Order: sequence, then structure tokens, then C-alpha cells
Amino acid sequence: MARRKRPLEIEASRITLRDSSGKVRIVLDAGGEEGFALINLFSKDGRNQVMLSSQPSGDVFLSFHKNVEPTGWLTLSAEGMSLNAADGTTAVTLGRMRGGTDSVVVYRDGKPVWRVPGEGKGKRVRRRGSGRRGKGIR
Repeated sequence: MARRKRPLEIEASRITLRDSSGKVRIVLDAGGEEGFALINLFSKDGRNQVMLSSQPSGDVFLSFHKNVEPTGWLTLSAEGMSLNAADGTTAVTLGRMRGGTDSVVVYRDGKPVWRVPGEGKGKRVRRRGSGRRGKGIR
């Protein structure tokens, strides 16, 4: 009996993969003309997921969801990367995200609390609660 040739590629704009019980576990979506494309991986109960997407701007976006609500996301761009909290506030930036200078900035409640390189070269600034001194901003 002759073997049938297997196709080398599958072509579609959206593919949904289900587990043996019929639950959606993976969605691959090439998007439309607006330029979005994404891969969603779902937990067995469907409440938690990881989403990887490309944005029309060219940025890559990785988001995490627990109990359907977003818990944070990571954005990678030509300028660097940023990590955002569930409420959308920036938590950390790395690269030339703000001001055009390579830096690492840590935020609390949307405001910068620590930066490398620090502002005011050579100046030591006390960081609240740490008991240590180091370069950075308050």
C-alpha cells in the first residue's frame, strides 16, 4: 500500500487547537490588515493565559493573565523593553525608553524611584527603606 504524502505546510489566517476534551488551548492568529498577530496559550481550565503578539508598530508584546485578568506585560521594541503592572503603570524600563539615553529605571506607582545611570553623576542618593546608599533617584 502506497503512503500518502503529508502536506509540508498548513495555510490559514487563524488556527485554534483544542485538547482531547474539546477545550481551546492554543490560538494562532495572523491578524488582519491592521498588523496585529498573536499566539495565545491557555491553561487547562481556560482562565489563565500567556499571549505573545506583534503590534503594528513592530513592537512585540508578552502579556500574562490570571483568572482572565491581566497581571502584567512586557513590551520589546527597538528602543528597549518595558515591564508594566496589571493596572498599566510602568514598573521597569531598560534601554532608551525615556529620554534617549540607555538606562534602567524602576518605577513605583508610576513614578521613577531608581535609575542607572543616576542623575547627577557621582552624587550618591539615599534610597528610602534600603538603609544603603547608591546612585539613583528618589
